[in-house]
Amino acid sequence: MDLKRSLRDARHRLWLDLARRGHEDAFRRLYDELYGPVAGYVSARTTSGDDAEDLTAMIFHKMVEGLERFDHRRGSVMTWLLAMARNALIDHHRRLKTHDGARSHP
Repeated sequence: MDLKRSLRDARHRLWLDLARRGHEDAFRRLYDELYGPVAGYVSARTTSGDDAEDLTAMIFHKMVEGLERFDHRRGSVMTWLLAMARNALIDHHRRLKTHDGARSHP
């Protein structure tokens, strides 16, 4: 692993640990740094800008709800958040497929 990534991951872990303790500035920094990669990942995999925004907001909401569940031994904060994004996209596309299938059958 390269030094830049190691430093980024350590910084994210520190901010997440502080956010767990209620430090709003730490969460804000984490959000500011992770928003771009998560929003980009989601936007590249949806056709609607509104859906991408909604999904990104939901992912960060789930992150806040799951701060206590993060385990740095299983991966980086970035990996954890992108896994949430992947799962949110899978669910989103399943809902679209189900909705489109229901609409095409009278």
